[in-house]
Amino acid sequence: MMPGTAGNPLPGQTPPVQALSPAQQVSAQLGPDYINVRPMGEGGMGALFCAYRRGLGVDVVIKRVKQKYLGLVDQRAEADILKRLKHRYLPRIYDVVQGSDGCLYTVMDLIPGQNLSQFVRQNGPVGQKAAHRWACQLCEVVAYLHEQKPPIIHCDIKPSNLMVTPGGDICLIDFNTSLIFADGILAKGATPGFAAPEQYTHPQAQPAPPPPPVPGGQGTGLPPTVKLNTEVVSGGIVTPAQPGSRTGSQALRAGSLRSSSAAVSVRAGGYGSISKCTDVYGIGATLYYLVTGHPPERALDPLTPLSSYQPRISATFAGIIQRAMQKDQAQRFPDAASMLRALQDVDRLDDRYRRCHLARTVTRWVFALLFCASTACAALGVVQLYQGRQNTYLTLLSQSQTLAEQGDYATAAGLLEQAIEMSPDRADAYLQLAVQLYRQAQYRQALDLLDNAVGAGTLDPGQMPADQAGDFYYIRANCLYELEEYPDAVQAYKQALDCRQDNDAYFRGLALAQARSGDLTAAQQTLETLRQRGAASVDCETVSAEIHAAQGQYDQALAEYRAVLEQTDDPQTLSRVYLSAAQICRQQGDLDGGIQLLRQAVDRLGSAGSLHAEMLAQLLSEKAQADPAGSDACYREAESCLQTVLDQGQGNILTALNLAVIQQNLGEFEQAEQTLLPLCQQYPTDYRPYMRLAFLYADWQAQLPVETRDYSQVQQYAAQADQYYRQAVANGASDLEMTRLDGLLEQLRASGWLS
Repeated sequence: MMPGTAGNPLPGQTPPVQALSPAQQVSAQLGPDYINVRPMGEGGMGALFCAYRRGLGVDVVIKRVKQKYLGLVDQRAEADILKRLKHRYLPRIYDVVQGSDGCLYTVMDLIPGQNLSQFVRQNGPVGQKAAHRWACQLCEVVAYLHEQKPPIIHCDIKPSNLMVTPGGDICLIDFNTSLIFADGILAKGATPGFAAPEQYTHPQAQPAPPPPPVPGGQGTGLPPTVKLNTEVVSGGIVTPAQPGSRTGSQALRAGSLRSSSAAVSVRAGGYGSISKCTDVYGIGATLYYLVTGHPPERALDPLTPLSSYQPRISATFAGIIQRAMQKDQAQRFPDAASMLRALQDVDRLDDRYRRCHLARTVTRWVFALLFCASTACAALGVVQLYQGRQNTYLTLLSQSQTLAEQGDYATAAGLLEQAIEMSPDRADAYLQLAVQLYRQAQYRQALDLLDNAVGAGTLDPGQMPADQAGDFYYIRANCLYELEEYPDAVQAYKQALDCRQDNDAYFRGLALAQARSGDLTAAQQTLETLRQRGAASVDCETVSAEIHAAQGQYDQALAEYRAVLEQTDDPQTLSRVYLSAAQICRQQGDLDGGIQLLRQAVDRLGSAGSLHAEMLAQLLSEKAQADPAGSDACYREAESCLQTVLDQGQGNILTALNLAVIQQNLGEFEQAEQTLLPLCQQYPTDYRPYMRLAFLYADWQAQLPVETRDYSQVQQYAAQADQYYRQAVANGASDLEMTRLDGLLEQLRASGWLS
C-alpha cells in the first residue's frame, strides 16, 4: 500500500475525518434546539431543510443561503425586516442566524400542503371561483408587502412560491429571495414566464469585479445597498433616496454594486426599473398559469392569448389578467392594491353582464334579420356586407344612447357590449360606455374599461382620429378628476389637448384640475388662454370660481358659481358647479343653503343627479343631527333620495349602507335589515354590511322587553365583520366604527348579555 493512503497516514499526518452530511452541518450551526433536520431540496440560492424547533414546538423550514451569494445581496438586513411582518398569507420568520461556516440560515414556518404548480399539474386548470379567491388573497398579501416602510418588492412571484394550505388559502413563501447579478447578466434568479420584462434587461456595461471578501466570511465590508437618484434598492427592499447619495452610474464605476435589484434599476433600459408593477406582472402570470394550465412565454417574447386556451373565466377577469401582464409598466395596474380593487369589482361587473345577457339576446334576434340581409347581399359584393355590419354597429350605439337618456343604463350597456364584440377595434362603443359609467359615478370602472382595452391591445389612442383620441383622454381625465387624482387628471387633460386644441372643454377641465391640485399659477394661465380664445363666459366663470375657492375666497366663488347656474344647461357643468357650491355652503356651516342648491340639482339633472341626491341625503342627515326637533322630516327626505338612486340602478354599496343607517335612525328596523342582507350576498368579503347588521340588531333588541332580548345575532355578525375587517386592515383600511363596535360588544359582555 502506498504511503499516505487510507489506513496508513504518514507520520504526523492527521487521520481523515468523516464529512458531515448537509443536515448534520445545519444541526451543528443552529444548535440542539433544532432536531430531526432533513433536506427538502435545493432553492435558487441555497438549500432547504425541515426540522422541529424545540421550545416553539413547531415544524420549521430552514433556508441556507449559499456562501457565494453572501455579499452579493444583503440577505440578513432583508430578513431582519421580514421578521417583523405578520400576515395570514405569509409564513412567520422565527430566526436569522449567521453561521460560522459563512452561510446565512433563515428559519420560518413550515407551510403544509402543495404549491400551486403541483396543484394545477394534479387537478388541471381552475375555474373562476377558485382563481378569483386566490387572486384576491395574493394581491392582498403583496399589497401588504408594498405598503411596508420601506416597501418590499418580492420579484419572484410564481406558482411554485405559493402554497395551497389545507384550509384552501394561499401562502406566499420564499419572499426573502432577491435577484442575482452575476456574469454580466441581470435577473439570473428570474423564472422564465413569470418574471417581468424589466427583470431580463442586459446591463449596459460590465461592472468591476467585486473585491475579495474580508476575513471571517462576513462579505465584502462594502455598503449593502446602492443609493440611486430616485430610490435605494436592497434585495427587494425599496427606500427613498437620500440627498447627496451617489448615482447608480457612479456606483457602478466605483465597482460597489452589491444589489442585483439596484443593478436592474440602473440598467433597466426601455422597460424601466423594478417597481411595484414588477410584482403585478408576476401575479398576472401566475393567474395565467392557474386558469390555463400552461406557463406563459418569457416576458420578452409574444404571449399566447388567454382566449387560445378557452379558460373557464369571464371576459372581465381575463381583462384583468391581460392588463397585469402588459410589457409596458405604465399599462399595468400601478400596484397590487389597485389590482385587488379591480378583482373585487369582478363579481359585480359580471353580474351586470349576466343581467344584460337577456336584453342582448333579444337584441341579437332583432338585428339578426339585418345581419342576415347584409350577408344575403354577399353576392353583390363585400362592400355591401361591410356596410351592413357598420349599420348594425351604429344602430346599436344609437339605441344605447336613447336607453341611457331614459335612465335604462343596464340595457344600454348590454347593447354597447354587443357592439364591442361585433367590432372590438372600434373606439366608439368603448367611449360611449365609458361616458355612461361616468354618468353613473362609476369612475373607476370607466377608467378600467378604457385602460384594459388599451392594455389588451384592442384600442390604441395613437391610431385613432384626433377627435376620438382627444375624447378618449378627456373621459379619462374627467374620471381621474372625480376620483380626486388631480395630478393624473392634469396630465390626461394635456394629452387631450395634444390631440386637438379647438375644444374649450379640454382647457376648462385642465384649469379646474390645476386649481384642485394647488397649481394656481398654471390654472390662472390656462384661464387667460380660455379668455383669449373667446371661450364662453360660463367656462371662464367656472374656472375663476374654482380658483377663488382654492384661495379661500368663498363668498366670491359662491357668487360666481350661482351666476354660472343661471347661464347654462350643460349637464356636466351643472353637476360640478352644484357640487362645488354646495360644498362651500357646507364648509361655511350653511346647511340650508347647500340643501337648497342640491334640491335644485336633483330637479334639473334628473337621473344624472345621483351624486347630488347622495350629497343631499348627507346634508339632510347632518341637519337632522344638529336639529333633533326636525330630524324625522330630514331623515325621511334623505331616505327618499337614496332609495330613488338605488331604484334607478345607480349608486353603490355606500349608497345602500347609508340608506340602512337612515332607516335605522327612523326605527325602520325591518327595512334596514332588508337593505343590508342582500349586500352580504353581493359583497361577501366586505366587512361593512356585517358591521352595520351588528349595530342594527343591537339597536333593534334594545327596543324589545328585557326578558325577550337576544343579542346572539349581534355577536355573530360582529365576528364576521371582524374577520373581513382584518383583511381590510392589511390593505390599509382604518374604521373607527369597528372600534365602536368592539366597545359595544364589551358593554354587552359586562352587562351579561354575551358570554
